[in-house]
Amino acid sequence: MQSQFQPRPDDIILATFPKCGATWLKVLVFMITNRSRRAVTDDNHPLLTHLPHDLMVCLEFPLCYIHPVTELEVLPSPRLICTHFPLALLPSGVSTLGCRVVYLCREPKDVLVSTWHYMNNVYRELFTEFDDAFELFCEEVSVYEPIWDHYLGYWKQSMIEFFS
Repeated sequence: MQSQFQPRPDDIILATFPKCGATWLKVLVFMITNRSRRAVTDDNHPLLTHLPHDLMVCLEFPLCYIHPVTELEVLPSPRLICTHFPLALLPSGVSTLGCRVVYLCREPKDVLVSTWHYMNNVYRELFTEFDDAFELFCEEVSVYEPIWDHYLGYWKQSMIEFFS
């Protein structure tokens, strides 16, 4: 990832742990950054014709969306980029170039419940009992990293930048 993604100073990166409200955040940031280009009442507004996930690059799933990571360089500035990656997996330029990072976290128990419902609806064979999901969550089993480490990575960086 660090070799494929070259950040720009005016990039806006939306970061969340999975099931923390990324879709909601994408809609809000897209509306704010595009308010001068499109009227909310426009019948062809992108949010009426596309899913929020399709309106920006998602670093984890470059082949699933309209803008794969390989096309990042041709996107106009400011680029809207979303990720569930921990901060440590992003290029150092995200911090040193001054990219804006919007981080959204959620009450961990709500993340667990949302993840469990999502997994049971999409991947029924993975989680059948809530107790199993609860144990895995408490044992800090995650595709990305444990939730508290994810939260703290971004929070600590925000404190460094805030007090610099």
